[in-house]
Amino acid sequence: MIKRQKPFWSILLLFLVVLVFAVHGSFARLNAYVYSQFNQFFEQQSSDIVVIESPNLQRQQSELITQLLNHKVNAIIVLSDVVSKQSMSFANVYFPFADPRYCLPDVQPWLGYNMVLGKPRDKCQNVWQSIYGPQHFNTGKLINFALSPSALPKFSSTRLLEEDVLLSQLEGKVVLIAQQQLGFSVPLRAPKLHGANNPVYLHAYVADSLEKEQLITRLAQWQSVALQLGLLALLLIVYQKNTLTLSIIIAACLSLAGLLASYVVMVTLQYLLPIGQLLVINLVTMLWVFFSRKWLEENELLELIANVHQRMMGRYLPRSISTESTPWDAIITLVNQQLALNRSIFLARLEGDHRLEEIRAINCHIEDIVEQRRDYQRPPYSDAIKAFGAVQTSRPFFSGLQELERQFVVPLMYAGDIRGFWAMTVIPMNSSTKKPL
Repeated sequence: MIKRQKPFWSILLLFLVVLVFAVHGSFARLNAYVYSQFNQFFEQQSSDIVVIESPNLQRQQSELITQLLNHKVNAIIVLSDVVSKQSMSFANVYFPFADPRYCLPDVQPWLGYNMVLGKPRDKCQNVWQSIYGPQHFNTGKLINFALSPSALPKFSSTRLLEEDVLLSQLEGKVVLIAQQQLGFSVPLRAPKLHGANNPVYLHAYVADSLEKEQLITRLAQWQSVALQLGLLALLLIVYQKNTLTLSIIIAACLSLAGLLASYVVMVTLQYLLPIGQLLVINLVTMLWVFFSRKWLEENELLELIANVHQRMMGRYLPRSISTESTPWDAIITLVNQQLALNRSIFLARLEGDHRLEEIRAINCHIEDIVEQRRDYQRPPYSDAIKAFGAVQTSRPFFSGLQELERQFVVPLMYAGDIRGFWAMTVIPMNSSTKKPL
């Protein structure tokens, strides 16, 4: 039954393999790569987030906060481990690394990229929640890097303290203050931030995504698995109904359409489809259909060849050789010319039966046979079949045997099929003009 249902079992195996890969997330890294490329294509040119880097934040901290409050900023986040009580007294100034009341959620790595917004500690208040409202459903979402790095306002502390900044550049905005990083600091691994080494830029992109409500949501695992299995079932139907050339065209068009649809969904609905895994399923399905079709065609061809071979074995020789005179006449002429036999009689098998009938006689008459058995499943015929050649029989077969005359029975077989028998007698020292056998 398994052999007869090879296509069904191969499709079931394909579904199981895809299910294992989908649950395990073997190709999920491709989603991260595609997402990083999408962020490279889109360039936003405005942001209400400002970054200020100070070469000596501990000394300039109070002056910077005073200047920013004079510019009527919306909120100030100081990424410093040192804080003064005077600075902590302002309502819109936050020290997430020094004040135990507030904290920032970690920016956790996702498949090689620092892009996932983590969960804040339980015993502190999320700074982003204080600024932008409830953030309960943002944990685990992807940071949106659509903002161009050149469009993110960045100032040095020197420019701010020297009042080299316009009021409109700071008023109503969220300002992040951080210590200026040294040149040998570890570079960030995130889209558009490969040349930067200050973590404040990651928090700036988090704030920008929250302010614009553009954090990207990933599909739940069960949704991703269901989408992949559904696409696999659809592609199996499509590719099996089309030729190889058309299937390649369809696969290429579906890949491009999938990339475009994933980009549109990310930009408009802020959802990331598992496009990398879907592209792999598209390619694997097309290759599976191609090789499966070739495999089935080869098996069908082998079965066809075997059937033709079997039919030829049954029809190559005439079904009733006793009605054909030419083959037996040629055999008799050959035997009479080449072999010094005393007497010979040919018996043919009755088609569809295991019985024999006499056909031709040489140097004797058919009536000379005294053996009454005509069943080749019994001796001496069965002995000749087992020996697969001539056997001498002691049981009287011919009448009027001479003293030295010996009897032999030979099976006439073709491709394992019994066509008849040849009964003969031989006199070892024949005095006739023919040579002894």
